[in-house]
Amino acid sequence: MTVLPTGEGTLVLHRSTPIHKAHADFDQPHLELQALDAGIAVHNRISGAIGFLPGTNESTDAAFDGETRVSTIGDQALDDLERAGLFNRIRHPFPLPVTFAKSHRYVSQVYQFGARTVELQCPIPEILEALQATLGPLLKQPSVEQDGDVISLQFHGDGFGVFANGKPVFGQCDFAYARHFVMREIAISLAGRKEVSATFHAGAAGTSDRAFIFAADSGSGKSTLTAALCANGFVYHNDDQVALVGGEGRISSFPTRIGLKQGSWSVVEMDAYNIDAIEPTFLGEGYAKLVLPEIVGEPEIRPEIAAFVFPAFSTDGPFELTRISGLEAMQRLITCGARLAGRYPTIRPLAQTMAKVPAYALGYSNTVQAMDAVSDLLARS
Repeated sequence: MTVLPTGEGTLVLHRSTPIHKAHADFDQPHLELQALDAGIAVHNRISGAIGFLPGTNESTDAAFDGETRVSTIGDQALDDLERAGLFNRIRHPFPLPVTFAKSHRYVSQVYQFGARTVELQCPIPEILEALQATLGPLLKQPSVEQDGDVISLQFHGDGFGVFANGKPVFGQCDFAYARHFVMREIAISLAGRKEVSATFHAGAAGTSDRAFIFAADSGSGKSTLTAALCANGFVYHNDDQVALVGGEGRISSFPTRIGLKQGSWSVVEMDAYNIDAIEPTFLGEGYAKLVLPEIVGEPEIRPEIAAFVFPAFSTDGPFELTRISGLEAMQRLITCGARLAGRYPTIRPLAQTMAKVPAYALGYSNTVQAMDAVSDLLARS
């Protein structure tokens, strides 16, 4: 048996098999352990890897009693964590790393949201235009002197490298990946780079000071649901990139245009956007129609997260709204693209948010069903 402090209580690890060589590595200062309602989240601050240890307490409503127990940790579980990099003492290098190069052969655009600004540099005007199509209407030309971050998209060989203030964000990749990282870095910059602790691949909508986070893989319906709710009275905060700020479970609005894939264009709830009159825009992974809700979040208001909702649309599936544990919700967030942020990334703000904010899995085949379910959650929260 090994007893480890977690910062929130005590983690007691019980083994049913002989001691594994990696077991001793849990007791290291670069490993963060955070207790959640149904287990433990483990983060390696050197390698960036995150692992999860399910516990014996499966109740999502039970209060944390100062001790979370993991009943059995077998060799297979430890092997899986080891392969994921949880015990590494070096950070994984980017695939096909690239080097930042100063050049005047780029086109730049400066954006402003609230008091913050960010400059986007890109060597290819057509790609900058595609990014501007999403960023454009709400990120105004600056009225103050630009002194914010500089995000650079540079062409290398057969792909692009993405840099923030001259430091690499990712190695050589195609435009679809590069666009994702560019949008993420712009969201972090406009939210305040020193204040962002994590980002979600998600949409966000609710009221001016409360927001539901709709997190899922591409094609699961998160943008459709976000747009539909905002066409029917909800305040729009984010699509695709959501920044967690501070340690109190709040987000920063980043109201870019919402990209709707072809399967969403005929949804009746989108009639308010006059979809038929919008020309598709190429966004790297395919074409989308970009829409802008009427009511958007304000930069000075950082809405509190009301709930995490993980939508899964299917044409003939049953309607299901199921409460899930904070541990499962955090696993889902990481799987669908959530990442820690900051100069010295820590898992604590994200884990503390997951511990206190309710989370739901939403399965539906009709957008009205999903909208009614979310509206009911808002009324009850």
